[in-house]
Amino acid sequence: MNRLGWIAVGFALALVTLLSFTTANRGGAVYDKFGVKVTVQQSREGAEEIQIVLKHRGGSLEHAAFIYAPGEGGWLYLGNGSHRRAVPLGRFAAEGERLINRLGYRGVRGVKVELGLLVFAQVFNVTERGGKKILEIYTDIFAVPLNPSEVRGRRVVVEREFMPVYKIEQPLDEDASQQMGAWTGGPGTPPIGASPCYDPRNPKQFEYCYSGSAYTYCYYWAQASSTFADTVIAPLATVYLDSYAGPKIQRMQTDVWIYLSSSTTTSLSFDISMEVRGLKLPRLRLSLATGISFTLSDISQRIDFIDVSGFVYNSRYDSTPARLWDYLRGRYGPVYPGDSIHDDGVVYIGILGELRYTKWVYVYNRFSPPNYCEVQNLDYADGIAFYPWGDPSYNGAFYPYLVIDDAPFALKETKALSAAMSAPNVIMDITNSAYW
Repeated sequence: MNRLGWIAVGFALALVTLLSFTTANRGGAVYDKFGVKVTVQQSREGAEEIQIVLKHRGGSLEHAAFIYAPGEGGWLYLGNGSHRRAVPLGRFAAEGERLINRLGYRGVRGVKVELGLLVFAQVFNVTERGGKKILEIYTDIFAVPLNPSEVRGRRVVVEREFMPVYKIEQPLDEDASQQMGAWTGGPGTPPIGASPCYDPRNPKQFEYCYSGSAYTYCYYWAQASSTFADTVIAPLATVYLDSYAGPKIQRMQTDVWIYLSSSTTTSLSFDISMEVRGLKLPRLRLSLATGISFTLSDISQRIDFIDVSGFVYNSRYDSTPARLWDYLRGRYGPVYPGDSIHDDGVVYIGILGELRYTKWVYVYNRFSPPNYCEVQNLDYADGIAFYPWGDPSYNGAFYPYLVIDDAPFALKETKALSAAMSAPNVIMDITNSAYW
């Protein structure tokens, strides 16, 4: 009789990574990790707003920032800001709270729930090669974790050491010698007396463009589509039995216990995974902290999110049905969709939640008065985020499932798992010195 026991607390679903790490706030910051420092100040006007500050070698950079936030119905475009202009957070405060409530985390004791704003920050640079001027545009992509109720009536300041992950180049036209540098007109103020081409995906504000006597170049990230993919069971602890190992195993036991404690781990997060397709780059995958996260706010408590054991039998040897024991609720949990395997198969304990897929497009917008207009989609960034459902009756505990796929990779959840196997399982801060 062979027995295989697996214990794990950290797998992923379709480019979505579950991470646990300790908190380390410094200098009054509410978040200070992975190159992102977030501080919250009292707003003089009483309105919510966010200011992005990009740093490089000790100085601040002129930049444009395009900010998106998760809401109850999908991603929200909050606006485009810059080194001079903040972006309102009122929609995030309202819809973010509704999303947290709908997910089942309203009134959860001892933990602060945060949602991750997604920021596309870009910087212009002009260089000369072979006697010709080249416009270089660098983009950094990062996330800003915030609690929606925490930002009400507050000003949020985000400091980020600029780490570009995406670059494009634009040869400047025949008027290169007359280029005027970066345009920094006020919101809605058109450069050189005329507006860039209208694009319905982007509000008619171009805070940071490059202008010459003949053309104005504007580049920006716009949301192309946002889809609620499905309600899914996200894999956590996973066992894969191939045709060699499967026939030799009679029973598998899989245990998962995820909790927060001041003596061990004080925060965990489900992070947004992005794939950026650069014009001259290989595809880049990065995990951004965070899609949704949980931080222990009452260190006198220990918060349990899942504590279960699953038992699955090989029908070659034993006809005992599979079962999942939920220690938090003191009862058996659901087994989906079958109750045994025969030789090879995939078995995992997962949690119920919703999966969202979003595509962003990088737009090239060139305008010359009075009537020349060119708009092109240059590249795309794909993002996936998973939001687990919490059980209000058990202080936000996750809903556990024992999943059995007797025909490996036949189920939609298991197909998603195969994609996750090639996804990153750590948060990556990426700096490419060739780009800056």
